[in-house]
Amino acid sequence: MVGTIRRFIGATRAALLWSRALDKSSRREYAEALSCLKGIYDILQVDMPSVSVIYDVNIACGHVACKLGNYELSVAATITALRQMNEDIKGVSAYDKLYLRYYCKRILEFCSSKMRSTALPPDVWPISVDYTSLQREKVRPDILRNFPITKPTL
Repeated sequence: MVGTIRRFIGATRAALLWSRALDKSSRREYAEALSCLKGIYDILQVDMPSVSVIYDVNIACGHVACKLGNYELSVAATITALRQMNEDIKGVSAYDKLYLRYYCKRILEFCSSKMRSTALPPDVWPISVDYTSLQREKVRPDILRNFPITKPTL
Protein backbone atom coordinates (compact mmCIF):
# COMPACT_ATOMS: atom_id res chain seq x y z
CA MET A 1 0.00 0.00 0.00
CA VAL A 2 2.80 2.42 0.90
CA GLY A 3 4.52 1.71 -2.43
CA THR A 4 1.32 2.48 -4.32
CA ILE A 5 0.94 5.78 -2.48
CA ARG A 6 4.56 6.70 -3.20
CA ARG A 7 4.11 5.93 -6.91
CA PHE A 8 0.94 8.05 -6.98
CA ILE A 9 2.67 10.96 -5.26
CA GLY A 10 5.65 10.62 -7.60
CA ALA A 11 3.38 10.58 -10.66
CA THR A 12 1.51 13.63 -9.39
CA ARG A 13 4.76 15.52 -8.74
CA ALA A 14 6.06 14.56 -12.20
CA ALA A 15 2.83 15.80 -13.83
CA LEU A 16 3.09 19.12 -11.99
CA LEU A 17 6.73 19.47 -13.01
CA TRP A 18 5.81 18.69 -16.63
CA SER A 19 3.17 21.41 -16.62
CA ARG A 20 5.61 23.85 -15.03
CA ALA A 21 8.37 22.93 -17.52
CA LEU A 22 6.05 23.61 -20.47
CA ASP A 23 5.02 26.93 -18.96
CA LYS A 24 8.60 28.00 -18.25
CA SER A 25 9.69 26.99 -21.75
CA SER A 26 6.85 28.96 -23.35
CA ARG A 27 8.00 32.00 -21.35
CA ARG A 28 11.58 31.39 -22.53
CA GLU A 29 12.71 30.69 -18.99
CA TYR A 30 14.80 27.79 -20.19
CA ALA A 31 16.99 27.25 -17.13
CA GLU A 32 13.90 26.91 -14.95
CA ALA A 33 12.27 24.62 -17.52
CA LEU A 34 15.34 22.37 -17.56
CA SER A 35 15.29 22.27 -13.77
CA CYS A 36 11.68 21.09 -13.84
CA LEU A 37 12.51 18.44 -16.43
CA LYS A 38 15.48 17.29 -14.33
CA GLY A 39 13.04 16.91 -11.45
CA ILE A 40 10.99 14.47 -13.53
CA TYR A 41 14.06 12.36 -14.30
CA ASP A 42 15.02 12.49 -10.61
CA ILE A 43 11.57 11.34 -9.48
CA LEU A 44 11.84 8.39 -11.85
CA GLN A 45 15.43 7.80 -10.70
CA VAL A 46 16.80 7.66 -14.25
CA ASP A 47 19.51 9.46 -16.18
CA MET A 48 18.76 12.49 -18.27
CA PRO A 49 17.78 11.64 -21.02
CA SER A 50 16.26 8.20 -20.66
CA VAL A 51 14.00 5.79 -22.53
CA SER A 52 12.27 5.27 -19.18
CA VAL A 53 10.44 8.60 -19.50
CA ILE A 54 7.82 9.38 -22.10
CA TYR A 55 9.10 10.63 -25.45
CA ASP A 56 7.75 14.17 -25.04
CA VAL A 57 9.80 14.77 -21.90
CA ASN A 58 12.92 13.85 -23.89
CA ILE A 59 11.88 16.13 -26.76
CA ALA A 60 11.31 19.01 -24.35
CA CYS A 61 14.69 18.29 -22.76
CA GLY A 62 16.31 18.40 -26.20
CA HIS A 63 14.63 21.71 -27.02
CA VAL A 64 15.41 23.43 -23.73
CA ALA A 65 19.01 22.15 -23.62
CA CYS A 66 19.50 23.47 -27.16
CA LYS A 67 18.21 26.90 -26.15
CA LEU A 68 20.67 26.89 -23.25
CA GLY A 69 23.58 25.95 -25.50
CA ASN A 70 23.98 22.47 -24.00
CA TYR A 71 24.14 20.85 -27.42
CA GLU A 72 25.45 17.48 -26.22
CA LEU A 73 22.46 17.02 -23.90
CA SER A 74 20.13 18.34 -26.59
CA VAL A 75 21.37 15.86 -29.19
CA ALA A 76 21.29 12.96 -26.71
CA ALA A 77 17.73 13.75 -25.59
CA THR A 78 16.48 14.28 -29.12
CA ILE A 79 18.03 11.05 -30.36
CA THR A 80 16.49 9.20 -27.41
CA ALA A 81 13.06 10.62 -28.28
CA LEU A 82 13.44 9.70 -31.95
CA ARG A 83 14.31 6.14 -31.01
CA GLN A 84 11.27 6.01 -28.73
CA MET A 85 9.10 7.19 -31.63
CA ASN A 86 10.37 4.30 -33.76
CA GLU A 87 8.22 2.12 -31.50
CA ASP A 88 4.42 2.00 -31.42
CA ILE A 89 3.21 4.56 -28.92
CA LYS A 90 -0.39 4.33 -27.77
CA GLY A 91 -2.36 7.43 -28.71
CA VAL A 92 0.27 8.81 -31.10
CA SER A 93 -0.76 8.77 -34.75
CA ALA A 94 1.47 8.68 -37.80
CA TYR A 95 0.69 12.40 -38.28
CA ASP A 96 1.78 13.15 -34.73
CA LYS A 97 5.02 11.22 -35.21
CA LEU A 98 5.78 12.94 -38.51
CA TYR A 99 5.28 16.34 -36.90
CA LEU A 100 7.45 15.42 -33.90
CA ARG A 101 10.16 13.97 -36.14
CA TYR A 102 10.29 17.25 -38.01
CA TYR A 103 10.49 19.13 -34.70
CA CYS A 104 13.39 16.88 -33.66
CA LYS A 105 15.03 17.34 -37.07
CA ARG A 106 15.07 21.10 -36.55
CA ILE A 107 16.70 20.68 -33.12
CA LEU A 108 19.37 18.35 -34.50
CA GLU A 109 20.09 20.60 -37.48
CA PHE A 110 20.59 23.59 -35.21
CA CYS A 111 22.78 21.68 -32.76
CA SER A 112 24.84 20.25 -35.61
CA SER A 113 25.47 23.75 -36.93
CA LYS A 114 26.78 24.80 -33.51
CA MET A 115 28.87 21.73 -32.68
CA ARG A 116 32.20 20.94 -34.26
CA SER A 117 31.68 17.21 -34.50
CA THR A 118 28.26 15.66 -34.55
CA ALA A 119 27.97 12.11 -35.80
CA LEU A 120 24.29 11.23 -35.73
CA PRO A 121 23.43 7.53 -35.64
CA PRO A 122 21.98 6.06 -38.84
CA ASP A 123 18.88 4.72 -37.08
CA VAL A 124 17.64 8.30 -36.54
CA TRP A 125 19.38 10.31 -39.26
CA PRO A 126 18.68 11.45 -41.90
CA ILE A 127 15.09 12.46 -41.19
CA SER A 128 13.29 12.70 -44.50
CA VAL A 129 10.51 15.05 -43.43
CA ASP A 130 9.99 18.58 -44.60
CA TYR A 131 7.65 21.31 -43.47
CA THR A 132 5.35 21.00 -46.48
CA SER A 133 4.65 17.32 -45.72
CA LEU A 134 3.23 18.10 -42.27
CA GLN A 135 -0.53 17.84 -41.96
CA ARG A 136 -0.98 20.03 -38.91
CA GLU A 137 -4.78 19.72 -38.96
CA LYS A 138 -4.38 15.99 -38.19
CA VAL A 139 -1.88 16.45 -35.34
CA ARG A 140 -3.13 16.35 -31.74
CA PRO A 141 -3.69 19.86 -30.35
CA ASP A 142 -1.52 19.25 -27.29
CA ILE A 143 1.43 18.33 -29.51
CA LEU A 144 0.96 21.49 -31.59
CA ARG A 145 0.77 23.55 -28.40
CA ASN A 146 3.69 21.92 -26.59
CA PHE A 147 6.01 21.75 -29.62
CA PRO A 148 5.21 24.72 -31.87
CA ILE A 149 6.83 24.86 -35.30
CA THR A 150 7.05 28.02 -37.31
CA LYS A 151 7.24 27.93 -41.06
CA PRO A 152 10.90 28.05 -42.10
CA THR A 153 12.06 31.09 -43.98
CA LEU A 154 14.15 30.78 -47.09
